[in-house]
Amino acid sequence: MMRVAPKTLSRKFTTTSYRRLASAVNAGISAAWTKTPSEFTVTSQTGFLPRHDPLPVLPSYFEKLEEILDEMPINKGDGTYGLLHSGRFGERIERELPVYDVDFIFDSRILSALYRDYTFLASAYLLEPCDIQYRLARNYGLARRVLPANIA
Repeated sequence: MMRVAPKTLSRKFTTTSYRRLASAVNAGISAAWTKTPSEFTVTSQTGFLPRHDPLPVLPSYFEKLEEILDEMPINKGDGTYGLLHSGRFGERIERELPVYDVDFIFDSRILSALYRDYTFLASAYLLEPCDIQYRLARNYGLARRVLPANIA
């Protein structure tokens, strides 16, 4: 089945204006590519992952975030139980995690690490009640419905 562009689009964009737009977009992409490849370019070396690994540990400004992440797992690396095991993760987030100002951060490795870490925090925070319910009764309970400001 052949698709036809809606009449409003065909009237709005002439072939000439489309070519100019395509040329401008391609020129911008070419210029950007020759200057600095995007951090999120798909390559044969890294696939869809960023070109550079994010920082394994955040700068000391994010000390409380790192501390909570280290305490988060159900079973920690040292063999002890973490916050998710005891069901205290959400409480700790709400009580101790500050709202960090990140407006001054431009380093892509730090931003990638923050994205990674906050993704884990958000997922763990929302799904903690489901995990607790599953371990108690072998059925999933309801997740939390709202992220607190210090994660969102």
